[in-house]
Amino acid sequence: MSQWSYNQYSHHGNRPAPNPKDEDDFSELLEDASKDELQMLIDNEDKILEIVMDDKKVKDMKMDNVMQQASNRSIADDNISKEPHLTQLRDALAEKYETLKQLNDTFLLNQAKLESLQKDTNLETTLAVLQTTCAQTEEESEELAEAFFAGNLSIGEFLTQFKAKRMLAHNRHIKTDKMKELVLEVQRQTSTPAVPPRNQPTNQTPAYPGSSRSASHHTPYSSGYGVPQQGKYPGTSFNQPTGQQYPGFNWK
Repeated sequence: MSQWSYNQYSHHGNRPAPNPKDEDDFSELLEDASKDELQMLIDNEDKILEIVMDDKKVKDMKMDNVMQQASNRSIADDNISKEPHLTQLRDALAEKYETLKQLNDTFLLNQAKLESLQKDTNLETTLAVLQTTCAQTEEESEELAEAFFAGNLSIGEFLTQFKAKRMLAHNRHIKTDKMKELVLEVQRQTSTPAVPPRNQPTNQTPAYPGSSRSASHHTPYSSGYGVPQQGKYPGTSFNQPTGQQYPGFNWK
């Protein structure tokens, strides 16, 4: 608190002057001031400002403000120091994006070429090409052997080149065999006729006279199956079960 304020309270006897640093406002400081003292404060704005600035809360706020400004300045300096690295990373990202775009365009172009080649090339053509390259590799390996036997190649050169040619020929043989199997499978699928469905009988005829059951037009047994045959067993006769007459039989 300013010296002025404490001097003003010294005229009030032994009563201690209030300390505004322990208060939330200045009401206790001013409540015992006379009219002249209040008028003096009103006329002296610098004294009012001095009293306010001496308050602890105001001083703490000023200190916090200074500390916050210092912290903000430190953060800003740190961000500025990182700007070159950030610019470098941004340029690298733009370069990688451009590379990715070029790779994507190349992929789309190659995909279109592949689809066009797949339409123009069939399995038989591919098999013929594989067989040709396989035979060519076999000829080249034989030429290496002939050159070695003629003394035109050293043993080290012969072993290196001949091994590479035989491995290439082996791989091409495997591819050719696989392609043959694929071509044969496709030909087998295209040449095998579809199994026609069985025709179901549509015309139904009675199984025997007087019966409501129906039988197919083609019966698996003879027409006399199930009917007792006269004369098959000598000395045997049959009673007529109904009034229906069956020609060729004698009934009791």
